[in-house]
Amino acid sequence: MSADAVARLPKPQMRGLFRSYLKKHLAIATVLSLAGSLAWKVFVMDPRKKRYAEFYKDI
Repeated sequence: MSADAVARLPKPQMRGLFRSYLKKHLAIATVLSLAGSLAWKVFVMDPRKKRYAEFYKDI
């Protein structure tokens, strides 16, 4: 068998696995939470503030 035909498997990551996992998923969670809060503000809170302003404008 030729040495080129048999590839060695890379060593598994034994140290810092949780830290790298956490770094990646914390960034994803931050982006998703910012997107969710922006959507809540735009689609729920702003129309609610507008309705309150219109209601109290007539009083």
